[in-house]
Amino acid sequence: MHREACQATHVYGEQSEAVLDRRMACLRRCRQEFGAMIRLVIEAQDGAVVDRALSGVSSLPGVDTCADVEGLSAQRLPAISPSRQKEFEELETIVSEVRARKDLGRVAQGFELLKGIWPRWRSSPTPARGGGLVSQRQL
Repeated sequence: MHREACQATHVYGEQSEAVLDRRMACLRRCRQEFGAMIRLVIEAQDGAVVDRALSGVSSLPGVDTCADVEGLSAQRLPAISPSRQKEFEELETIVSEVRARKDLGRVAQGFELLKGIWPRWRSSPTPARGGGLVSQRQL
């Protein structure tokens, strides 16, 4: 999917750089959410997490959503300044961890993580708060 997205912009000229950026961000979110889920399953100390693993992984958005150029283009996403990009990526990673914990039945652990980033998340003018991560799959 990554190669396909790059080729659509740089080889075939079928999509703009802005669409490529949205597709890459979508792929990054999918990778982060899958990684968070798998880390929790690997680190699980009890069978409850492992028992929920299949349904948890099944609930993740598929990478095919990242090929939906029309859907991605319809999302209203604020611009992220280069100075805030790192903060956004940190928030995005933590939100993925929160979702994974929720999906695997570790809601209290997810809530603790969310409390730790809540002030930054609430004031964030980024897709982590606005039209991206949270509106796609509610916590």
